[in-house]
Amino acid sequence: MSEKPIAWGRYGPNYLRKWREDRQHTQESLAVALGTDKGVISLLETGKRKLDQEWLRKLAEVLNCSRGDILDTDPDSLPDEIRTSWLRANATQRRQIAAVAEQIVKYGGADE
Repeated sequence: MSEKPIAWGRYGPNYLRKWREDRQHTQESLAVALGTDKGVISLLETGKRKLDQEWLRKLAEVLNCSRGDILDTDPDSLPDEIRTSWLRANATQRRQIAAVAEQIVKYGGADE
């Protein structure tokens, strides 16, 4: 994790609010996209309601991120050029990006 999560409630930490804001959603617009109400979104953001696998799946799809990102990654910690490429990539391209990044980390880059 890059910094202290925005919410640390009964059900642990999450970055849901940061991801929602990063994607220019209000609680209301996210709730509409998910077929719920903004009160539920508030409870999820504050950790007062559990982010179970079903919620994480739905949220990740609408917010265009991974389930793990919602729990572990502050979207502000990702460099813009990486975020832009990742968000524009389809599922196959994302796997390719991840594979290339893993090789660079494992074997070093051109600067070494």
